Amino acid sequence: MPLTNNLLTLQKGERREVTILVLQVRADHVSDVSLIDTLIGIFKKHAGQLEKSMGYTIMVVFGKEISYKQAENAIASALEILQLFKELNASSHEAPIDISLGIATGICLVGKR
Repeated sequence: MPLTNNLLTLQKGERREVTILVLQVRADHVSDVSLIDTLIGIFKKHAGQLEKSMGYTIMVVFGKEISYKQAENAIASALEILQLFKELNASSHEAPIDISLGIATGICLVGKR
């Protein structure tokens, strides 16, 4: 299919398998903007797109534009995030930062809003 046809299909919406990762950071003493930048950098490194951010809850979509190994990329991001928070908690004298991670893969309709 020519590229122009692919773009037209995507503009109308296309059913595609994607993986969604949701991260929630639970700590009152976290107010470091660079932490969010670090998390976004991890997601981008693994081909994730920040879809929504509500305070310290972040939703990232893998496979929205390029549907290739999206589940593996989401898992790689999650493992890197777990390691990051393990290191942050080990080096901090404050209460540990708790996080929740959820990953789900399925078919959804993607396209332009």
